[in-house]
This record gives sequence, structure tokens and C-alpha cells, in this order.
Amino acid sequence: MITCAIVLLTLVPSLGFARSTDQQANAAYELVSSGCIAANNEIPFFKGPPNSVARIDARESVKEKRRYNNSEVSTLFGYGKLFIEQLIVSADSVPDELKPIFALSLFEFLSRYGVGERREVGEYYYGDGLAGLTVRFDRKRLSELKWTCERD
Repeated sequence: MITCAIVLLTLVPSLGFARSTDQQANAAYELVSSGCIAANNEIPFFKGPPNSVARIDARESVKEKRRYNNSEVSTLFGYGKLFIEQLIVSADSVPDELKPIFALSLFEFLSRYGVGERREVGEYYYGDGLAGLTVRFDRKRLSELKWTCERD
């Protein structure tokens, strides 16, 4: 979990040409450190209503898949808390806070964050078993960022 917290925090606030607010950095940190529970039941990075929502009610919880153009957020709401299971950010529908990350070339990204574990051609994984970040590059540009969190 610590590795993913570091990766998430470095992805957003430390870019020289894109200064995130303390609130954005705190939101990323709180999400990871709280066991992937969203602060104030708000989806990080995606502000405003989703384009579509698919919902499944199950006993005392609700599972949702929210689409923001070509990006997707999977959540589980139960016991008054919103648990973020997965965030998939596509290069053609990037939230403002993450745009500087998608502007980096493959070389710049790997120089800044390390190589990670190579999975396939152009795909790298950063994680610690509880949470993981997978990045995919197409033609040396970031095409997808996928953050996944497992529940204990």
C-alpha cells in the first residue's frame, strides 16, 4: 500500500509544470491510507456527474461502475462508506489533475517514476499486493492509467 501511496502522490502533486493543490494531494493520500475509502464519499479526480452509471444492489451494499467519457470508476458503497475498487483513466478523457502525467513521454515517465514491473509491451505495473497502478503506453505516450485497490 505504501508503494501505491507514493506513486499516487508523486503522480499528482510533484510535477514541476503542474502544481496540484494540497487538497488534491490530501485526497490521493487519504484514499490509499484509508484502505481505499473515498474521503467525504467523493470520487477522486472526477468532478461532476458521470456520463453513465451501472448499479447493482446487493444486501447492504451497492456496486457501481461510473463512466466519465472513456474513463471508468468502480465503487462499492456500504456501511456509509464509498470504497474505490478501481479507477481507469483513458488518454482521451483525462481529468485536469492528471493531464500533466499523460503529457509525459515514455522516457520521461520511466525516468521520473522508475520502470516498474514490465507486464507486456508498453505496460508497467507498480504495486505492493494491496493496491496497484498499471500504466499502458501506445506510441511512447501514456494511453491508460489503471489503479486497483483490493479489500482486506
